[in-house]
Amino acid sequence: MACSSLTSARVSAFVAGAALQQKSNSKVCARAPARKVSCVKASVSSSEARTEISRRELMSASATATLAAAVFATVDAAPALAGNIPSGFSAISDGNKNYAFLIPFGWQEVSVDGTACVYKDVIEPLESVSLTILPTKTEKLADLGSPEAVAKQLIENVLTSTAQTPKLLSAASREVEGNTYYTFEFTSQSPNFTRHQVSSISIKDGKFFTLTTGANERRWKKMEKKINIVAKSFYNIY
Repeated sequence: MACSSLTSARVSAFVAGAALQQKSNSKVCARAPARKVSCVKASVSSSEARTEISRRELMSASATATLAAAVFATVDAAPALAGNIPSGFSAISDGNKNYAFLIPFGWQEVSVDGTACVYKDVIEPLESVSLTILPTKTEKLADLGSPEAVAKQLIENVLTSTAQTPKLLSAASREVEGNTYYTFEFTSQSPNFTRHQVSSISIKDGKFFTLTTGANERRWKKMEKKINIVAKSFYNIY
């Protein structure tokens, strides 16, 4: 799994370069006016603080319901529900960093430089998920290109190393609560093994999100449904 500060730098370079190339290839570039945000810093009363805490708690509570909706809208044969979460899964969310997704039971969090979070199976280390969050001036994924074009660039230049041979299998776009996500499936062949992976990417409020999950090719038939649930459950909370 390529999860490092080098990978983060590659993502940043890709987003900047792809957006610039997309603009240069377009005869007309009609950009919507940037959203004006006014920030006033002042002392906050205890009642205002309680209101802010309640708002965050509400967003966190609603994350679970939206996760379940996202999963069941995109996975054909989802497992049985258990408290609005597919059986055998746990919800991961961070309201401050604006993300949520599901992981299978048994995956443990590990620390990897250059990532927002990484979870992996302690027995099968290739069964894992990583999330990177980087600043971007690109406003939407369409500014970078089609799902196929963006996926191809990412798997060839960012998500695999020079020692691996990548192969794009599929790419598609989906909508969750008005935000666009590109999800693509690919393999990366190394000298000793092949990893089968699914990535979901999004742009929200000046941040570029890249979630990648996968498993060893030899275990793909067993893990395919779980990996797809992880990838397609990813969304931005607000």
